[in-house]
Amino acid sequence: MTFDLRFVLPAALLLVARASWAQSSLVERYDVPASCPTALWFEAELRRRGPSPANWEGAVQVSVEAHGARFVGHVQRAGPSAVLDAREVEHESCEQVVRALALIASLLLTPSAGGTPSGPHARSDAGDTEKPSSPNAPKTSAPAGGSAPNAASAPRPQRPWRLEHGMALGLAVQSSIAPDVRVGPRLGYRLLIARAGSESELGVSFARIQSGSIDAAGVGSAELTYSAGRVRLCHAVPLLGSLWLAPCGVLDVGELRGVGSTTGKDRVTRSALWLSPGLLGKLELRPRRPLFMEVAAGAFFPLSRPEFHFTHKGPPATEQLIYETPKNLGFSANLSFGVLFP
Repeated sequence: MTFDLRFVLPAALLLVARASWAQSSLVERYDVPASCPTALWFEAELRRRGPSPANWEGAVQVSVEAHGARFVGHVQRAGPSAVLDAREVEHESCEQVVRALALIASLLLTPSAGGTPSGPHARSDAGDTEKPSSPNAPKTSAPAGGSAPNAASAPRPQRPWRLEHGMALGLAVQSSIAPDVRVGPRLGYRLLIARAGSESELGVSFARIQSGSIDAAGVGSAELTYSAGRVRLCHAVPLLGSLWLAPCGVLDVGELRGVGSTTGKDRVTRSALWLSPGLLGKLELRPRRPLFMEVAAGAFFPLSRPEFHFTHKGPPATEQLIYETPKNLGFSANLSFGVLFP
């Protein structure tokens, strides 16, 4: 199998360009656990909070840490005087923490809301902590020298999940569709429902894999082509940093097509239904949003088992087998690269 660089290089350049586009002039640093909203999501929330983002000055630095079952977030203005404008938010929902940090960041970036020098400490004392209006509201530490946002500006209660979607391009490795294991391209799209500490995925993809020439001694040759769509359901949890693990159930539906020709005769095409459920394990690395890399592998069972053969009309009539789909489990794997959009 050969790869055309005319298609590979533009795809790689697109991913690099997407990563560069993710840079923000308002958010200098964004360091959060993998289960928290993305930097793009935070910036969109930040821009929504301010009445006139064009008049904002400077940038902010954001960090969130998991402390047991709760999340503690920090936001501060970037620059030499950042210590004077630091804020802290604590809540059991990382999304609620990030929403509160976006609200505070919009106030910090407003020229009239900047803090005034009041001391060398980056954090307020415990006595400066506001009491939340309800058990579900994030606790916010006020900045030294600054005023806390009033109750009318507090973030509204939001749903505990968010939607993301993305596209991926990669390689599919498949057995049971030819005498040996074959490789071909796979293009996919996914829809994610992200919650605190987990994600549910509905994905669809399409793969096309060719067997290469299969010779039947003294008769002719044939080639098989596997073309199938895949529906995938996964439930992912974070492992370490930006690494995610997920079990997945899949269903492949398509066709296995054979094109054969005997010596001195025309080519003949035959097609058969392909249907196979399976189970996969997936590891996904998200080194920098919106980019991700995925490796998945597992087994499937062909419910339909196409068979291809040459027929000799005789006399006597005989059949010479070209390929028969095995009646046992097959192997399937993917290596994909893609982007996620908030």
